[in-house]
Amino acid sequence: MPMSEDSKVVVLLCARLIKDLEPLTEAEWNILRRELERTGTTPKDLLSSETLKELNLKDELRRKIEDLLERSSVEGAVALNELRGWGIETTTIYEENYPSKLKSVLKDLAPPVLFYAGDLNLSEELSVGVVGARNIKEWEWNYTRQIAQTIAEEGFVLVSGGAKGTDEIAEKSCIEAGGRVVTVRTGTLLGKDQVWIRDNVLEGKLLVLLTQPPTAKSRMIVRSGKKIVFDLFQRNRLIYGLSKAVFVVTAYYDEGTKGTYYGAEENLRKDWTTIYVREDGEIPSGNRKLLEKRSRSRYIKGFTLSNLKEILNQLKSASVQREEPTGSGEQMPLLENAYMQRASQKKKKGSNEQR
Repeated sequence: MPMSEDSKVVVLLCARLIKDLEPLTEAEWNILRRELERTGTTPKDLLSSETLKELNLKDELRRKIEDLLERSSVEGAVALNELRGWGIETTTIYEENYPSKLKSVLKDLAPPVLFYAGDLNLSEELSVGVVGARNIKEWEWNYTRQIAQTIAEEGFVLVSGGAKGTDEIAEKSCIEAGGRVVTVRTGTLLGKDQVWIRDNVLEGKLLVLLTQPPTAKSRMIVRSGKKIVFDLFQRNRLIYGLSKAVFVVTAYYDEGTKGTYYGAEENLRKDWTTIYVREDGEIPSGNRKLLEKRSRSRYIKGFTLSNLKEILNQLKSASVQREEPTGSGEQMPLLENAYMQRASQKKKKGSNEQR
């Protein structure tokens, strides 16, 4: 289904489709969105220079919008067509198929543009998230596998972030157990998992969500004096926004990467959904710090492998289950030839550069 004119403009403004052209930041987009709402206009009205002049925007932001609309109109359309050829579709908050949970839960922080491969109806199913560190021990690998199998057996869709370690184990174990997965990715889909992604998307078991095109360069932000990939924050938000509850398996605070901890902490500040933090086995620093917050927040609880099924049954009984998706089930030719060709081109290019 073709995108609306409003959506086309939002994509040009907010997606990193062109390498040397930086789109609107989250803050800039929300300033523009609120001004459009105030004046009763929509993004497609920005194509008129008169409309843009009438909006109460700073000159710098107005010039940036003008530049984005002018420079990205042709190149952006080409980039979107290329993505579609790979089986990657685009939606925005102005489309009916945009995940309703993200709008209702994340509100202003819902990404204005989403790129996806697979059946978007999966995002509307009763789902729970599983998150954790990249570097985990063998017993944590087995622990995560058991969590994912139980989630699949209980009929939930599993939501995770596609990263190495906890995310990867959870996603693959869930599908192996007959379950379905929504994976929120931040980088390129080229790599060792491309065949696995393609096959499971085509079989209706997997939905891939991206907040930016897989070819886009990551945007960096500074937090606590360190550079962090902003897309990781958006990835975490989508996991929490789509999930009835999120199970934190392994989070670090005093050592290693703090991405899992930061995602859980933001969720607690925003009251998006309930977090269940592992409290059996060897408990890492991030888990301990999160569990200390139980007395101050009704959105954080503990869990063990022995009471996981009981928790899932409670979540199930407290939710109104949605009907099965009624889509045609047809899938785009995700990664079928295009990713293989692109990988081959990259390999060939690298070989030529070494000569």
